[in-house]
Amino acid sequence: MRFAWRYLMPVMRLLPNVHSTKTSGRALARLVLGPELEGVSGKYFDGSKEAASSEDSYDEAKARDLWETSENLVRLAR
Repeated sequence: MRFAWRYLMPVMRLLPNVHSTKTSGRALARLVLGPELEGVSGKYFDGSKEAASSEDSYDEAKARDLWETSENLVRLAR
């Protein structure tokens, strides 16, 4: 584990969408507690910035398949 923290994490931070726990925590706290986001719903955020959701997220067939697969995996009865 020390190897990962000492050698891999510094390199990982050079990659997009890989952030420190501090940076991720700040972004999450802003999304949860930020007064400027009060009442905001149905939006997607990349870190602390509003972003467009993926094209796949609007595909109803994929959404239905994901839901049904998830139900089966956790064995929920309909």
